[in-house]
Amino acid sequence: MLRSIGRALPQNYYPQEMISAALWNEWGGSDESRARFDRLHRSVGVRGRHLAVPMEDYRALDSFAKMNDKWIERASDLGQQAIESALGQLVLNQEISITFSSPPLPGSHRRVSTPS
Repeated sequence: MLRSIGRALPQNYYPQEMISAALWNEWGGSDESRARFDRLHRSVGVRGRHLAVPMEDYRALDSFAKMNDKWIERASDLGQQAIESALGQLVLNQEISITFSSPPLPGSHRRVSTPS
């Protein structure tokens, strides 16, 4: 039985148009490619995105490993915030199962036993 839900999102929210423009500025290409690029980005139907770090910090993350490490660091913080939010709504006298709807992290699915 579901008794509580916690939610946490990164503070770094950007409209999709801003993200698309930044990506295009990095990649560039022909006018024809730009038109296809714009159609693709509009077709996803996303108005904006919450990013793990401020958009301007991504350039310094010049490898997949660096990006992944930053994502894991931020996802762990957000996971803790979501858990605390969910637990704050409960009377802790039962076993609680915690799951995440993001890509798995080491140890991200755990059972938490609370005192009876």
